[in-house]
Amino acid sequence: MRKGLPATSALCASFGRRAKLALQYQAFRAGDRRTQADVLREFQAMTGDIVNDATISRWFSGAFWPADPRHQLALARVLEVDVGWLFFGDHSQAPGIELEPPRRASGRSRE
Repeated sequence: MRKGLPATSALCASFGRRAKLALQYQAFRAGDRRTQADVLREFQAMTGDIVNDATISRWFSGAFWPADPRHQLALARVLEVDVGWLFFGDHSQAPGIELEPPRRASGRSRE
């Protein structure tokens, strides 16, 4: 099963650049190194879905982006950025995704 939409325009490439930028900024803020493998682990823990490292790599390269709105929202949360900015570069263009916030192991919401 395909884990994303093919990059048919500059939109996906821009998404990939923003994903990389968000990851670099997280690492800078934390004062350590964050990798796509870290994103993969957090993404899988948050969604409970199995996504392989090649899929994450394609997302970060801008070859694909997550097709499932739940995955789009989860990726933005893992990267700690606005979903509209991540996918469209503008907060005002964020799609109206209404999903329950992810739960921590304690059962409490992250928000």
